This record gives sequence, C-alpha cells and structure tokens, in this order.
Amino acid sequence: MTKKIFNSILIVTGSVLLASFIIIMGCLYNYFGTIQENQLKDELAIAGVSVEMGGVEYLEQVPAGRYRITWIAPDGTVLYDSQADAQSLESHADRAEIQEALAAGTGESVRYSTTLLERTMYCAKRLNDGTVLRMSIGRASVGALIVGMIQPFLIVLAIALILSAVLANRLAKRIVSPMNNLDLEDPLENDSYEEFSPLLNRLNRQRKQIAAQMQELRKNTDEFSQIIEGMREGLVLLDDKWNVLSINNAAMRLFGTDASCVGSDFLSVDRGNDMSNAIQSAMKDGHSELLARRNDSMYQFNISRIESDGEILGAVILALSVNEDAAPK
Repeated sequence: MTKKIFNSILIVTGSVLLASFIIIMGCLYNYFGTIQENQLKDELAIAGVSVEMGGVEYLEQVPAGRYRITWIAPDGTVLYDSQADAQSLESHADRAEIQEALAAGTGESVRYSTTLLERTMYCAKRLNDGTVLRMSIGRASVGALIVGMIQPFLIVLAIALILSAVLANRLAKRIVSPMNNLDLEDPLENDSYEEFSPLLNRLNRQRKQIAAQMQELRKNTDEFSQIIEGMREGLVLLDDKWNVLSINNAAMRLFGTDASCVGSDFLSVDRGNDMSNAIQSAMKDGHSELLARRNDSMYQFNISRIESDGEILGAVILALSVNEDAAPK
C-alpha cells in the first residue's frame, strides 16, 4: 500500500505540473501576443502620419529593427521595403491584409513560416493618398515556444519529481504507519484514523465471536477427551493419510504404544496386514470390520470412514474386546 500511495502522489504531481505548464504557457502566449499586436497597431498609426508628411525620406531614416515596414501603391506595387529592394519584390495586391486595407481602411493577417515555427503578424493601413503602409513583426509560434521550453521544463519537472519523491515517501510512511501499528487484539483501543472506526468495530465483533467459538471448541474438545479417555473400548482417529490424530488410553494399551504416536503413520503402531487391508477397505467402501487377536485377546475392530461434503477426512477405529468363543478355530 505504501508503494501505491507513493506512485499515486508522483503521478498526481507530474500531471498537475504538466497541466499547469500548458495552461500558463497558453495564457502568457495569448497575453503577450495581444500586447505585441496593440504595439504594432500603435507604431503603424504613428508611421502612417509620418509617411504622409515625409514620404520615402522619412522611411529611409527609420532604423531597421524588429518591425518590417512596407509601402505599397494602390495597384500592389511595392514602393518601399525596409528589409529588401522594393523593385525586386513582386506585387502585393493579392495579400489579404492589403486587400482588406484598401477596402476598409485597415487590414490584418497572420502567416506561418514553412516550418511552422515562426508566426508573422501583418497590420496594414490605407493612407489618404490611397497607398497602403504595412508593418509586420515575427514571433515564435506555439510549436517553437514549446520546443524552446522543453529543456527548462524537463529540468523543472525533474527537480519537482525528486522533491515529490522525497515528500511522497515520507507522507506514504506516515499514512501507512497507523495501519501497520494496529492492535488487532484490542481493536477499539487503537488511536487511528476516524475512517477506520467501522473496520475496527467489525474486527472487534469478529474477535469476540472467534473467542467465543474457540472457547466452545476447547470445551467440546475437553469433553471429547474426557469421554474417550474414560472408554473401556479402544478408539483411534486417523486422517486421510492414515496418520494418528488421537488415541485413547485403552487403544494405547491394546497396541502397546504411548501418546508419542500421535502424528505418526498408524502402520507404525500396528503392522498387521489384516488391519491395513481393513483400513483400506473402510476408506474405499465406508466401513469394514475385523476380528483379530491382539495381545493374546480377541478384538472386534469396527472401522468407519469420516467424510464431509464428499471429501474423505480420515477414519475412526473402534476396538471391542470379544469372548474367546468368538475367535476363529
């Protein structure tokens, strides 16, 4: 149970950490993306006013930075680009943000790189003379962000799992300790978890029932022992392997043995073939009888099979002394 609690705590820790990482990264990505988009729009608005006042001369004085600035004529011809030669660029008339700006005054679009690891955001604004000024900025996509964060995440995960393993081990032992120290002899005397109360009450009831049954069994055993010890007839109880389970004094005198034979094979007590055959016959047929001489006296041996639910448990041998006249001539 300690191992199961330990593994459960580690799994929960790892799952919570992974879920937290995904949620936090998603929230931060969206939050900073919104901030970046608003900054791009503000920069575009300022640049638009400046271009209307200074034209290309203003754009040429703007230092190259994170933003890419493109000035496009109404027909899609590129008039200026901060990162490439305008004459070498193809027409931008088919760009979604340009078409939207020409139609509605402003336009936006997002395009991914061929590797899907970079995401470029475009904002376009139509100027008073009908031209369109576009600014763009690149940012890492979710995939690139995840790839970049794998190493630090794995480091954090490893540290968290190590700390969790140490704490989980201690916590599991503390949880299981009261269970391992339960006193089953006196269940109600245990100072343990409240949730164990139904179990401890049931154990206490069962303990009382078992104690009562054991007392009754000892009583019956004592009564049985007294009865068979007071018998003049010999009585031997065997198990299904013919081992002696019980033998009274009369039987011990008859077979010339003592109490040490209990647990031994009955054939070591009586080696007669006639007795062996009689026991074997009783085990097979349920009952057999044998008239034989032992210790210069004639005895009648009644052997009965003992069984329960169809399973043979052993046999009982009852030896009765008979008159000499009954002996075979």
